[in-house]
Amino acid sequence: MKESEMSRVDGMIARLREDPNDSVTSQELFSAFYPLTASLAARYSTPGSSGYDELIQAMRIALYDAALSYDKQKGKFATYAAACMRNRLIDSLRALERENADLLDPLGEEIAAIPSEEDLERDFVSRENYLHALSLAKEILSPFQYKVLVLGSEGYSTAEIAERLGVAAKTVDNAKYRTRTNKRVREIFSDLL
Repeated sequence: MKESEMSRVDGMIARLREDPNDSVTSQELFSAFYPLTASLAARYSTPGSSGYDELIQAMRIALYDAALSYDKQKGKFATYAAACMRNRLIDSLRALERENADLLDPLGEEIAAIPSEEDLERDFVSRENYLHALSLAKEILSPFQYKVLVLGSEGYSTAEIAERLGVAAKTVDNAKYRTRTNKRVREIFSDLL
């Protein structure tokens, strides 16, 4: 994690410890880790389903608890938070399996497939770098091209993006092409490859 990101997260943790009821800081911390929690939940349940929402909520609570119990002397917060979220995810998956929730994969052998703390931290750092690249691209692209880029990066197909934005699929294809052929955008994202 970059030094500036660690400082920002440390600031959020300090504010939450001062006021555990600070919902703005709690939401800011969760937003920083949301891409990670969403990708983990999507491995086991369909986005939008009640099982998915339960997994997201469980990891959100784990992240909040991690912020309040974190000891800086024992290592990086991202590693500690990832371990807390991983453990809560396993507990939640077991509970959902007992309730016969509609999980994408049965839990039995899947616990071993849940990423390790190191993998989660690496994914978080990669996602932070990607979000930084998106913010740079936002300054270059038109608002429409940027929306198409973001939705595409979230896994939406051309048809789904067109439907969400209320435009023709060809319009989305054109925006994707203009984004791909933009030299400055390619340079920004080449650092991530």
